[in-house]
Amino acid sequence: MTRWMADLERHRTWILVVGGLLFATVCIRSAWMSDDAYITLRTIDNFVNGHGLRWNIAERVQTYTHPLWLILLTPIYALTREAFVTTLVVSHVLSILSVVSLPVLFRLRAAQVLFVLVALSGSKFYVDYSTSGLENPLTHVIFVFYAWLFSRFIGLEEKKVFQGLCLLAGLAILNRMDASLLILPSLGFAAVRIGGRHVVRSGLPAFAPLILWFVFSLVYYGFPFPNTAYAKLGSGIPRMDLLSQGISYLGSCWMHDWLSCVLIMGAFVVAAVRREPVGLTLAAGMILHLAYVVWIGGGFMVGRFLTGSLVFAVIVLARLRMNLSTWLAVAAAALVVSSLHHLSPFRVGESFGHTVYSRSGVLDERGMYYRRYGLLPAIERGHAPVFPPRITFAAKREPVVKGSIGVIGYAWGPQEHIIDPMGLGDPLLSRLPNHDLGSRIGHFRRAVPVGYVETIATGENRIRNPDVARYYEGIVSITRGDIWSGARWGDILAHNLGQRDYLLVGLRDAQERSYQSRSAAARGDTASAMDLLGAARVKDPENAEVARDLASLLRARGRTREAAPIIAQACSLRLERDDYFTELSAIAFALIQDGHTAEAIELYRSGIRLNSDYVAGLLNLGFWHLQQGDVEGADRYLARALAGSPTSAEAILAGLTRQNKDPRDLPGLQSVIPFSSESPAEWVLLYRLLTRIGLRAERWSAIQVAFGIHGLDDDVLGMIREEFHQLISEGDSEAAGTFLTPLLEIDSSHGLLYYYAGILHEALGQFDRAVLAHRHSVHLEPDQVLGREALERAVERLRARKP
Repeated sequence: MTRWMADLERHRTWILVVGGLLFATVCIRSAWMSDDAYITLRTIDNFVNGHGLRWNIAERVQTYTHPLWLILLTPIYALTREAFVTTLVVSHVLSILSVVSLPVLFRLRAAQVLFVLVALSGSKFYVDYSTSGLENPLTHVIFVFYAWLFSRFIGLEEKKVFQGLCLLAGLAILNRMDASLLILPSLGFAAVRIGGRHVVRSGLPAFAPLILWFVFSLVYYGFPFPNTAYAKLGSGIPRMDLLSQGISYLGSCWMHDWLSCVLIMGAFVVAAVRREPVGLTLAAGMILHLAYVVWIGGGFMVGRFLTGSLVFAVIVLARLRMNLSTWLAVAAAALVVSSLHHLSPFRVGESFGHTVYSRSGVLDERGMYYRRYGLLPAIERGHAPVFPPRITFAAKREPVVKGSIGVIGYAWGPQEHIIDPMGLGDPLLSRLPNHDLGSRIGHFRRAVPVGYVETIATGENRIRNPDVARYYEGIVSITRGDIWSGARWGDILAHNLGQRDYLLVGLRDAQERSYQSRSAAARGDTASAMDLLGAARVKDPENAEVARDLASLLRARGRTREAAPIIAQACSLRLERDDYFTELSAIAFALIQDGHTAEAIELYRSGIRLNSDYVAGLLNLGFWHLQQGDVEGADRYLARALAGSPTSAEAILAGLTRQNKDPRDLPGLQSVIPFSSESPAEWVLLYRLLTRIGLRAERWSAIQVAFGIHGLDDDVLGMIREEFHQLISEGDSEAAGTFLTPLLEIDSSHGLLYYYAGILHEALGQFDRAVLAHRHSVHLEPDQVLGREALERAVERLRARKP
């Protein structure tokens, strides 16, 4: 055993090199870019092109949460002028540095090195966020050096070592501010040991980069913290809801990555048992940070907030003194735990891609974006180095209200002013309370104030709410005014000290009453819920969520005539919310049941005036006109419904059948054929409608377009099979040939189409051509049993006909 241990130690360097290459390979297979990364990259691109550190070039707003990461990427991006590969390469280099430097700095033995490499390579969270375009790789490197320096401080207690700790602590906070919680216990322990007088002398200068950034941020942006902090931490969501969400976040982390969670919990146990300063203080920082994560409700990216704790956890575990066989057993256990999970980095690669939401809205971001923004899929698709492609508009467009602002914002370039309803990129909306009570964590949607889009477009304050308009005046002064003007600095002082918050009290009070009303409704106290919502509407007349909830409760109480104007107002405020229009339909239907048909029809019409794609309104108005004998009016509305949503075909057919109407009597339906849709299922519905109406040419056209878009998708294949067999069974071989020919012209790489061509030639008695078609079918799809059987059959028939 001793000789084996010595041999293993002699190969320590090779273990580190091979393990580092393994980690690098795993990272390359998993490399991807998150949508949020492009928020920072748009700011970098604007800066490099002379627009300043801005996201929308018209205003100074800090939309990024990681200043140090931005500072590192900016000069490199200035050289390459490319976002995708550049960011992935920088991330990759830093990630390899963190993994390799950890064993080197802590002088780990060979078996410990093996454990570290397996643990970090097998951690889904660590590998996922070793790229992603976010700041995690830089945080990992800083934490490795910080923990190493702290372990040296414990033995030396030198002032220079403490100064180095403070410098690294400042850089970690500059990279992401909540990193302060992870290092606070250890830095506090070091400060106590070094003594109060020396803390200021040695520590304060080391924090100079962080202090300078805060000064710059206050001068340039007008606020010390990122705009995203105000957007996410000031949403106004009740604390108990956030705590519940935070616990759910940790639960989702466990479901996605067993190994990372086991390592973190194992570090807690080791720190508690050994009770030595390094382990205890690092574990205390992990606990403090995890408590903060729960306090704020976690996040929407599963595992993102755990990677810093994971670095400290691996360090705490790797410093254990155990014999070789125990370490090998621990490394093997880590490998097994990782490999058993279907999302393990060892088991997924370039074909990876899935979207799994938990009930709490926490998402495996890499699973969602990898097929679109993964490195290997991008190479496979042959993307140019500039990815995503930039879009240049012929002329400056009006401001656009758009969520998911990362890739879109970068691709649209600097000239497009985007109003982010989540508030991440908007200095006003980030400070307004959340209106969408069902918002996904980290995506707290605000209602865009009436007149705000026009305000951005014209530069004149046209916000209808007078208090919000006054509040916005200060925001404009801070983000757009002359940096050194006295008025701007007065507004900076007033806003940062909360002296303008009184202007938003009405909105926040309405939000609080809205939450209380939902609790009351859940208890069955509908009367109290309605009183709370009524009071909320007085405080914030433009709160669409309050109006929608009140209208819904009124409908439940049978007060539909009161509910109608309220839901119409809610829909007018939030045209993008399909669920509001669903409630409008429910109220209109209830009005009909209550005998108020005229008011129901007017409510449907108001919905269509607000949103021309309101399909339910179009359908119901169409069928109402049909009941009144107005075929022309019915045709007009039903055709609009079908044009807007091919999925409405079945509903149209069902409604026509109930009223014993012939679809041929509605010529307007034919004018919207064929359609273009990205859903194969919608083409199936359209095909069914066209079959019912009896329009053969249009039916074939629908199949051809669907085939061109989706190929031989199961739905498309079903349509082709059904149509072809129907034509053959009717003995219309000529039509079958006419049907197949354009499909083969669109894509001749599918053996099944040649199989059908062979069947057609057999029906025509052309067995020589049938043999050729079936032979080609088998060549394209060798595993197709039907094709081989058809080929044998055609050959036998051809032989039988020869003399």
